Amino acid sequence: MTNSIPAPTVVLTGASSGIGAALAVVLASERGARIGLVARRAQELESVAADVRAAGGEAVTLPADVTDADAVAAAVAAVVQAYGPIDLAIANAGIGIPMSMARFDAAVCRKTMRVNFEGATNLFAAVVPAMWERRSGHIVGVSSIAHFRGLPAAGPYSASKAALTTFLESMRLELKPRGVAVTAVHPGFVRTPLTDKNKFEMP
Repeated sequence: MTNSIPAPTVVLTGASSGIGAALAVVLASERGARIGLVARRAQELESVAADVRAAGGEAVTLPADVTDADAVAAAVAAVVQAYGPIDLAIANAGIGIPMSMARFDAAVCRKTMRVNFEGATNLFAAVVPAMWERRSGHIVGVSSIAHFRGLPAAGPYSASKAALTTFLESMRLELKPRGVAVTAVHPGFVRTPLTDKNKFEMP
């Protein structure tokens, strides 16, 4: 790396495919990042880790379910042990389960909220205290354009992303004076395994 900016230490959830996997490679190629890759699928994580190393970064794979707060905290601790304090924490893990009102299922609502919102807060809980004390760091939550308005057959998904965005906005107000940046990212439709199952036109 010819860039004089130090390579950041990153923890990234939802890293085994889609946006997370692509983002890990970009962070490696553009920043030489040292990344803790967090997701449930160990084999896919190893593949992403190989891509990260080939792109000029470093990676450690940390299979974990983001809905398990203890597992997420342990993953963050492992990244800190391997690479040092977390500079950038990206809550990217998410699911989208279509649900028509004709087949309303509260279990889908609970599961979606647990992964998309609670999973993100589990990561935040594991990194915010140290960033607060150091007065540095950057927290990113990958939300969605669906947070702006509820979409048909996507009530649970839209609600979970609205909750995430609102939470990030609140975090920003308190963390900015402490030198900690907070970013909410709102992608539109991206070709990933999550959207491959959609049967409607995606602009």
